[in-house]
Amino acid sequence: MAHCAGINREIGSQTYEAVHILGTTNVVKAAEVAGVRRLAFISFLRARPHCGSPYHESKWAAEELVRASSCEWTVLKPGMIFGRGDHMLDHLSHAVYTFPFFLGIGSCRLRPLAVEDVVDVLVATLVDGRLARKTVGVVGPTEIGFDDDAARLVTTVLGKKRPFVTMPIGFHYALARVAEATMRSRSSRLRRYGSCRRR
Repeated sequence: MAHCAGINREIGSQTYEAVHILGTTNVVKAAEVAGVRRLAFISFLRARPHCGSPYHESKWAAEELVRASSCEWTVLKPGMIFGRGDHMLDHLSHAVYTFPFFLGIGSCRLRPLAVEDVVDVLVATLVDGRLARKTVGVVGPTEIGFDDDAARLVTTVLGKKRPFVTMPIGFHYALARVAEATMRSRSSRLRRYGSCRRR
């Protein structure tokens, strides 16, 4: 059984507690009652306890529930996943269409992971029985810069020229709260091109 449910922001009754913790509790109980042999859980690379982030802490709590189950469990901790309809491309396209300039985050490096690769790891776990009782970080093969590579690629695909202005990370945390409620979505052109191809 693959447990991939999760949210990246709370809306109404969909809270981190309800989805990540109570939801995982229900999945684990159902798996044990049904006699499920293998259970794979998709968490997040930076999920950890006592870090001050309700998202990361609730994901960690869900990991602990899975690790305590009687199933042959595997916890996969992917970083940034890309693919059709993903948050990275969608959020970047929102920013490009909404603002006359792009507010960069500087020298941040990441290793995007294709959703197809995540599925391959899940299949290896659940069908082939690999990675049993292991917690594994999963990242992509290529390290890129968020501003210089990912963001500029999106502006190119969308045909939008935007100057880049680097701002401190604290500013981005504040901006994210405002942007979620105000940005427009114009990612259909990105979807027409499909997802970024694996490198």
